[in-house]
Amino acid sequence: MFPDPLRVGGGLSQSWIRTHPILALAGIAASVALSLWALYIDDIINNDGVYYILTAEYIAAGEWSNALAVFKWPAYSYLIFLVQHLPGVDFETAARAVTTAGFTLAVLGFVSAVHALGGRGRILYLAMVVALVYPGINESRAYLVRDALFLALYLFALAGLFRYVATHRARQLVLSAICLLLAALFRVEALMIALLLPALAALRETRGRTALATLVGYILVAVPALALFYGWWIFRPEDGDAAWMGLEEPWAVFGPAMDQVFAEFQGHLASAGLANDAAGVLSGVGLVAWLVVRETVEAVSVPFGLLLLVEAVRGRMFESFSRPQRRLIGWVIVLHLVALFVFAAAKFFLAPRYPVALATTLVLAVPFILDRYLRTVTGWPSRLRRGAAGAGLALLLLLNGFEGVDNFTDKHYLREAALWLREHAPPDYRLASNDLKLAYYAGRYREKWVVFRESDEFREFLVTDQWKWKDYVAVNLRRKEPELESLVMRNLAQEPIRRFESPNGDRLLVFYTGDD
Repeated sequence: MFPDPLRVGGGLSQSWIRTHPILALAGIAASVALSLWALYIDDIINNDGVYYILTAEYIAAGEWSNALAVFKWPAYSYLIFLVQHLPGVDFETAARAVTTAGFTLAVLGFVSAVHALGGRGRILYLAMVVALVYPGINESRAYLVRDALFLALYLFALAGLFRYVATHRARQLVLSAICLLLAALFRVEALMIALLLPALAALRETRGRTALATLVGYILVAVPALALFYGWWIFRPEDGDAAWMGLEEPWAVFGPAMDQVFAEFQGHLASAGLANDAAGVLSGVGLVAWLVVRETVEAVSVPFGLLLLVEAVRGRMFESFSRPQRRLIGWVIVLHLVALFVFAAAKFFLAPRYPVALATTLVLAVPFILDRYLRTVTGWPSRLRRGAAGAGLALLLLLNGFEGVDNFTDKHYLREAALWLREHAPPDYRLASNDLKLAYYAGRYREKWVVFRESDEFREFLVTDQWKWKDYVAVNLRRKEPELESLVMRNLAQEPIRRFESPNGDRLLVFYTGDD
């Protein structure tokens, strides 16, 4: 399913892996070691990982309708299902292996993109170091996320696109299209870039204003097509034949989908205390824009962000790239910003990993900037000053690296509580909880009406006495939600039979609510 990294971005004669095999092997070994370290310090599954594993289990059982009902993007879970066939490998281990492979390929893809941008010699070594210390990758290594595979394929696609705009070789465009279509199996953002490919092909014979007009005109056609796809796939109805109505009547799905987006946006305005008028909408748009900028800056990381900001102010951020490559990177950045803005407007939320593809695109400039700094300091007359500057650059990379490899988990108490339930509760006990990870380790994640992930749903479950139909209620009380504990104690009107505490102040209370 993955492209041959030897061939992405040019023939074998242009392969950085062929010319630097030791660098490639060292990068693979270091990436795998970082993933193993991340799993060692954080071995508790993430919420999305539970859904991916559940989807893989449904695929293994041949229950595709249930699999798609759990998660609409089954490619990642299908890979988990395939790896799980290896002897002695369970679904969680298979998921860890697939994710580790994805992040390792992302490291190789990053260096491939830098190589396609013209990076040679020392720049490639700097690119490998940057990719290995980049928090945007390292902070997610312990998670089960499809983003790893998307990011790897996206970076290989960028490598091909950078070579195409420089050489106009159709083979590079085809390789990029293949990578983007495969990447779209994991995240829909890849389709936006894929829609640029015909425009890039058209730009081969045009220059200047004609090229800009061609690109803008194509985007005006592509954006509605992508919007229709969003309307059908992202916001489509979940039930039966209605889910496929968009194939024959796309507007019948797109219209209600957009109404849903606007309704959600208005609801977010109300929750933020903003009026549903022009001033309120502008304020809401400003909040969404700030959310996108803030999360992108955090994904870039503070050290790399400051470095890029300094070079952007000096007008040298993308100085090392050719003009066509700078133009391409600009359009790709715009597309990412549009996608993030639309999603944030609909949800008023962005997970930290959502802007990582955009942030990684910006970080591609970092190896070139570091090389430029090193070339500058090596020309200084004093060995002491050269050593101090080199040490400063090394410290920058070291500090940035710590940001992604110090994520020691504080969630072991959830697994301890789940194992206690497995040992002390009868086999047919009825459970309710507000934490999916506890349900996973308790072996109850496949059952409906066990986990209430939405705060409002769980509160309704408590205040309407639905808890009386359960035998055990396990409540995860985060230190940032003190009002939830009072609500639980007031409605259940009893003391918990067990308490499990985290070093960070979070607690899980287990209540027995069944008949004696």
